[in-house]
Amino acid sequence: MVKKITMIQTQKKAGRFNIYINDKYAFPVSESVLIKYRLHKGQELDENLIEEIKLADDISKGYNAALNYLSYQLRTRKEVEDKLRSLDIHEDYIPEIINKLIDLDLINDKNYAESYVRTMMNTSDKGPKVIKLNFLKKGVDDNIAEDALVLYTDKL
Repeated sequence: MVKKITMIQTQKKAGRFNIYINDKYAFPVSESVLIKYRLHKGQELDENLIEEIKLADDISKGYNAALNYLSYQLRTRKEVEDKLRSLDIHEDYIPEIINKLIDLDLINDKNYAESYVRTMMNTSDKGPKVIKLNFLKKGVDDNIAEDALVLYTDKL
């Protein structure tokens, strides 16, 4: 049986759409997936393409969740990975999402560590040992942590 898109309906949630195949609800997609696959009424889809579209939408949802999480403050790679896991993003998609964010310099453990050291110096009386412990909890690589701690100076 031919699977044809019979309707594309906007959801209440901005940027999300419901796809109907042969007059029955089939699956939701994000706006980016809708555009990427050029989905339109009357388009015929095979099972492989439907699965590919669903996969792309899952990755898109994870990516958008990560962007939202990063919008509040700098985060480490480990923090973002943990957040995606807590949102039940499929384990296979997490590396792709993380790599995309690293490529866009939205995740950068070196920048995070340097910023964290400066912030702690200016806003608390915590010393380098406590800062290093926090780096360990947040998954910052030892070499990156050591390089960032060079910035630490005792306030007078």
